[in-house]
Amino acid sequence: MLPSQSNRRANPDPQRLLIACAPFRCAVPVAGLAVASVLSMTVVGSFLVLAVWVLGNVDASGTTSACGGFSADGSRYLVGKEQVCEPLPARAASGQPRCERVADAKARKDLGFQKPKRQRRSADGKLRLVPEIDADRRLVVRGIPDEGDPVELVSWDAGAEIAVVKGLVPSADGGALAVELTLRTRPDAVEVVAFRLPGVPEKTPPPPERPAPGGDASARAMAGGGKWSQRLVACDTAGVELTLTKQRKFALTIQTKCRSERWTTKLDGTWVPEGADTLVLTFQNEGAADEKLACSFASCEGKDCLQCTLEELTFSLTPKR
Repeated sequence: MLPSQSNRRANPDPQRLLIACAPFRCAVPVAGLAVASVLSMTVVGSFLVLAVWVLGNVDASGTTSACGGFSADGSRYLVGKEQVCEPLPARAASGQPRCERVADAKARKDLGFQKPKRQRRSADGKLRLVPEIDADRRLVVRGIPDEGDPVELVSWDAGAEIAVVKGLVPSADGGALAVELTLRTRPDAVEVVAFRLPGVPEKTPPPPERPAPGGDASARAMAGGGKWSQRLVACDTAGVELTLTKQRKFALTIQTKCRSERWTTKLDGTWVPEGADTLVLTFQNEGAADEKLACSFASCEGKDCLQCTLEELTFSLTPKR
């Protein structure tokens, strides 16, 4: 259906409905549908039955709203304040965009709708956009370059007679175009329908980022502020705290506990990265040469972890939150 701000029964295409009208009173049986044209009238008893084509683009108050801009990825567009719709293919012969009401302001904000810019040129400025109304109900939008032949960008049957094209709103990436128009049956109400332009692949919202191993070992080491840890489990796993600084200093504390016995080892010194996967910690060894401890990055449940072995003790550290 053409977009509206109301949450109502789905009406994907203009449809033929029968309306029973009592004397001096007539109402569309589905809330939020706009009558496009009357096909026939029949008197049945004391009722007048109308066969009509209907289009849906009206809220409960009977008003409509203009395009509110495209989402950050260009895959959706906003009509009014709450209606979120998906663009049609540019070569869609007919049909209406899929829309849903998104009342949650935060959810709409997360989609990153950008302020619409109404203009008669493509987003990159290379094409002059010329809308035409063919045979009263078909919308055609052509792109005319400064040099060369015109290109047909949009061809779509509105399902009702189009009165006028009010405005064109290209998406920032140039991949979609919203058209604001009015129908002859409702010249005071603005309808909005958008199209994915040819030659531009369909976009889907990017998947959420998942931390994964990669990058320079130094940058990976300082993720989360350079603090790494392993939880202490009595009589089983040592508790380890490792703090790395940008000045390439480190402090390492190892604690073990079993019943009434506790042991604590503290080390400090310097660290350096080796390649993308290894850190080398160097600390003083009293009465002997400096000792080195190599720790390697690994993937632990899709996240970076740091695995180290000190003598017979092996521990796996994760970023401390």
